Amino acid sequence: MYQRRSKTRGFPLVAALALCLAAPLAAAADWSDTYLFTNYGSAYKFPGTKFDTTPSGDNYRDKDVPVWTIGFQHVSGYKLGTNFFNIEIIRSQGKNDPVHGDYGNQGAQEIFGVYRHTLSLSALSGAKLGGGFVRDFGLVGGINFGAKNNAVNASPFDYVIGPNISFNVPGFWDIGVQLYKETNNNRFNSPTKQSFKSTWLLASAWGIDAGPGKFKGFLSMTGAKGKDTGGVDTKTETLLETFYMFDVGQAMGGSKGTWYAGPGFQYWKNKYGTFDGADAPGIPGFIVSKTTSTPLARLEGHF
Repeated sequence: MYQRRSKTRGFPLVAALALCLAAPLAAAADWSDTYLFTNYGSAYKFPGTKFDTTPSGDNYRDKDVPVWTIGFQHVSGYKLGTNFFNIEIIRSQGKNDPVHGDYGNQGAQEIFGVYRHTLSLSALSGAKLGGGFVRDFGLVGGINFGAKNNAVNASPFDYVIGPNISFNVPGFWDIGVQLYKETNNNRFNSPTKQSFKSTWLLASAWGIDAGPGKFKGFLSMTGAKGKDTGGVDTKTETLLETFYMFDVGQAMGGSKGTWYAGPGFQYWKNKYGTFDGADAPGIPGFIVSKTTSTPLARLEGHF
């Protein structure tokens, strides 16, 4: 039986995890940045949010889904490299991907986390690598994990490993190519767990000082990973999320680097690797993936 979750249960979890993780991650760090944040976007797209062939009153008719996210992020550096940890509670308002019954009118909740560790090849070798526009070379490894209380009951777990390049900019800019391996869950399939084929991941992240604020964000492109849980061949997935953040705390006479706010944008094509605009197998007109292109607003509190 599918279990409903409390609307607010996830939010205290973020604060608890922040307290548990911030101290040990920062204890041996030469530098660190830890903060809570919230995002809002008005036009997210989720697989299964529209039946093209049904009356407008159908539960799956909504095209744009407002989404509110609250999360915790920590990044720190020590003599051999860096740690990065991010965890989010994602609340979809209104109708979302195929949740059955009345709960489908209340949206869905998702928790998603990312951990990355980067080893500096300069630090490991004892010799300064790079030069000019290149700051350093590195080796990145990490995991993604999550769970969502929709009808599919998705619970992804991914791991990545591969080389990375850091560039000399005012702030940071990294690009890497990694091996990507995903397992996930779909309760409509038998067996429900699926292990996808290994594939490539092109990943980039940046936080570049510019004018009164900074550009920050990430880009990930994940190659085809075999067939999805519906038996359909997956496609290359592209996810871009970027912001321009103003130091509003300093502008209002407070401390520098404490409060940031700014606009952003998310673009997500072939979400989860599903071919954009494809019909669900055996359900003509039931669109299983659409491209997200939504404005965002973000607030950060650093401590």
